[in-house]
Order: sequence, then C-alpha cells, then structure tokens
Amino acid sequence: MDHAALSAALIARVRGKMSQAQLSRRLGYASNVVYLWEQRRRLPALGVFLRLAELRRPGVRQALQQFFALSPLPLSDSTPLGDAG
Repeated sequence: MDHAALSAALIARVRGKMSQAQLSRRLGYASNVVYLWEQRRRLPALGVFLRLAELRRPGVRQALQQFFALSPLPLSDSTPLGDAG
C-alpha cells in the first residue's frame, strides 16, 4: 500500500474547495505545507491531520471516537485538535 499516496488523496479530499495556501494559513503555517503534503514530499503528524479534518469537516472528532471506542488510542480533549501546530 502506498501510504504517501493515500495520505495525499485523503488530505485533498478533506481540504475540499479551499485552496492549499488558504488551508495552510488556517492551520497556522507561514508556508504552503498542504502543497507539500499533497505532492507527497512530506506527511503531516497525526495531530495536525486531525486538526485539519476537524477544521474542514465538523464532527470528525465524534466519528473517530466512535471508531476507536475499543482502541487504546486516547482521543480526549487533550488531543492536539485545537493547537496551532
């Protein structure tokens, strides 16, 4: 499985019609990091991706909490969804 391609496609899908530069700025970056992610040059940290998803698609936190209900992964309010980076 090509994880970089999967990540790039998922980011582009979640980004929707917002430009890469707009989303990068909205996430608190001075550079166009979303472009680098979608071009498979870099990968976002999980916390950054979750913040991106929550920003673009409200309800993601609840869906992930349900999905991981039996998982040891902590998805509490301390998750970096609200942090800038």
